[in-house]
Amino acid sequence: MKTYLANSYQEIYSIVSEIKRSHFENSEIWFRGQGKNTYLLKPSLFRTDNGIKKEKEIFVEYKRLAAGIGLNRESEWETLIDMQHYGVPTRLLDWTSNLGVALYFASTSSVNNYAMSLYIMNPIELNKLSGKSGIPALPNTPMGLSYLKNYVDREPFPARYPIAVKCDNINSRVKAQSGMFTIHGDEDGEEDIDIITTILDKKSSIYKIEISLEAHDSIKEYLDIAGIKDYTIFPDIQGIARYLSGLM
Repeated sequence: MKTYLANSYQEIYSIVSEIKRSHFENSEIWFRGQGKNTYLLKPSLFRTDNGIKKEKEIFVEYKRLAAGIGLNRESEWETLIDMQHYGVPTRLLDWTSNLGVALYFASTSSVNNYAMSLYIMNPIELNKLSGKSGIPALPNTPMGLSYLKNYVDREPFPARYPIAVKCDNINSRVKAQSGMFTIHGDEDGEEDIDIITTILDKKSSIYKIEISLEAHDSIKEYLDIAGIKDYTIFPDIQGIARYLSGLM
C-alpha cells in the first residue's frame, strides 16, 4: 500500500488532490480517518473477544429494547446502521465521501504521541471482487444479501470479501457525516490482518496518509473555518452537549 506522510492540512489536501487526479478521476473516492496510525481497518465487532459469538444476541436484544422507546426499523440493515452510530459493536466500518468529516474523526480520536491516519479507498474496485459493478445502497438488500441469514447464520455459506455500500440517509447522523460503509465477513475476525488493505493493495486502489503530530493545529484550524464541529457531525442533543462542553 502506498503510504504518504503529511505534516499539515495543506499537505494532506495536496496529497489527496494528487491521488484523486492520478487514480480516482472516474471513480468515487472514500475516506476514513483514524486517531492512531497503527489501527487496522477492522469493524468494532471484530475488536472484541466474543464479538462474533455474541452478534445475534446483541442484535436481537437491541431490536427489543429499541422498540420499547419507539425506534422501530423496517429492515435488518436499518437496524444495524442505527446500532453502529450509537456505539454498539457491528460488522460495519464507517467511511465518508467528505474529507473534512474523515479528518474530524481522526483529530477527535487522536492518541497522544501517535500519528493519525487517513485512508483513501476506491469502493468500486472493492466490490468488483464480489462480482458487483457499482455500489449498492442501503436499506435495500445489498447484492441480494440478508444480514441475519448470510452474515450471522452464515447460510448457505459465510460472506467472504468486504463490500462497499452507500446509505440512503437512514438517520440524521449518517446524512450529516456523508456516511458510507463497508460490510465485513468473518474472515476479518480470524487473523490480525487488514482485509481491505490486503485485497486492494495490488490494485493500487487504497492509500494511506500518516498525519504527524505537527498537523494537529492546522487540521483544527481547517475544521473551524469549514464549520465542522461536534453538533454538525452529530446533529442531535449529544452533539450539542459535546460542542458546549468543549467551550468550557
